[in-house]
Amino acid sequence: VGGNPYLTEALEEFEHAMQNRSCWYPDGIYDEEDLELYHFDEYEECDIETRGEEVRFSNSFTDEAMPNPIALLYIDDFQHNMRRVTLVFEVPDPDNPERFLYEYTRTGYRHELSNYESETRLLQ
Repeated sequence: VGGNPYLTEALEEFEHAMQNRSCWYPDGIYDEEDLELYHFDEYEECDIETRGEEVRFSNSFTDEAMPNPIALLYIDDFQHNMRRVTLVFEVPDPDNPERFLYEYTRTGYRHELSNYESETRLLQ
């Protein structure tokens, strides 16, 4: 993120963590356009284990991987000198797009004069 190295670093750490805990489920509900947009095929392919009616996805890092997760970060001008930052993270069920295995949304607000980047630098 131009002009904000701390946000850039945080997003890189998030991406790394997401890569470790995600897997690619090639038989999922997504088409070629989704694959190009979200790069699911860059993840390790899911190992799938079925126990009764429960289906578990795993990879070489974890036994509880997320198949084809989607993470989006929205940044918009909320008020004068105030930005709204919203992280939307969801994992649709590969066999039922109407159901989510996991979904999370978090919104924060950043004022232009908050001095957050300078304060964060002092903590390192």
